[in-house]
Amino acid sequence: MRAEDAARRAELSRLAEQIERHLKEAPDDGEGWALLASAKLRLGKMDDARNALAQARQFLPPPKASEATARFAQTLADVSEGQAVSPIRQYAVEALSLDSTNPRGHMLLALLAMQANDAVEARKQWSTIIAQQPPDSPFVAQAKSALDLIDRTTEPQPNTPAK
Repeated sequence: MRAEDAARRAELSRLAEQIERHLKEAPDDGEGWALLASAKLRLGKMDDARNALAQARQFLPPPKASEATARFAQTLADVSEGQAVSPIRQYAVEALSLDSTNPRGHMLLALLAMQANDAVEARKQWSTIIAQQPPDSPFVAQAKSALDLIDRTTEPQPNTPAK
């Protein structure tokens, strides 16, 4: 481990400890639990991370619990370099079960579909983002770029006119 990585990990550990102290005084702080879940996940403490996420979801209203769950899935994708496909999908689906308009949940499912070369599912998820989010959303811009990429790299489906 490089010195820079070790310093970053030590700082993250200190941050997690601060959050844990705060949560002892404010155990119903859902946002705090969500931050702790992310920190623990980045530290490789998966069980602690899952427990913190469960606490966050208990105290947050559904839209915020959905976002916390989707962010957890995204952090898991980052730390696993996209290799933890099944749990990433599970958390993205859970996020969407809490709020079906969560763009991060749809984005993660679209990226997983693209990784699996499933252009139909990827297109569905990206199109859902475009339909549900404001036109100036960064998720819409990403979705449009991804759809352009799909159009350039996949062959038209039978009975589907080419674009």
